[in-house]
Amino acid sequence: MRWAAGLMGMIQFSIIGFAANGLTLNLAYLDLYFFLLAFAVLLISQIRQELGLKEGDVPGGIDNLQAGDAFLQTLNRLPMKEDVPFHLILGNERSASTPEGSDGMVDYGSARLEGAESELVVKSGHNVHYHPLAIREVRRVLLEHLEAQGEKSPTGT
Repeated sequence: MRWAAGLMGMIQFSIIGFAANGLTLNLAYLDLYFFLLAFAVLLISQIRQELGLKEGDVPGGIDNLQAGDAFLQTLNRLPMKEDVPFHLILGNERSASTPEGSDGMVDYGSARLEGAESELVVKSGHNVHYHPLAIREVRRVLLEHLEAQGEKSPTGT
């Protein structure tokens, strides 16, 4: 399924490129937009077939959150790219720095991924990304990444 994600990304990129430059092209190129849309529809149909979804079973964000969802099962089987570092910021409604519990919607065990460069558990509900400690951690990770790339911090720290 990795091929489908790459192909859909290229279709999206092409549509954006066409939208940005389409005003400078003549009407002979108008069919390109419709070919791209048709290709996207065919690709979605192929993905649904490979996932075993019936007509009308178009998974959406909420549908994909169900335990045992075919899309999530397929996604979970894909290996993480080892050369791409990632960090975790997880919410726990009851206490910070405790590797257990829940953010009120997702249990710690479901949210945690092996191989993370760092993990921060913040006393927070599901909207942990609004918490000041989470924001500070994102900043720390971004500055760490800049430093690893040999760049100076914009703030000089």
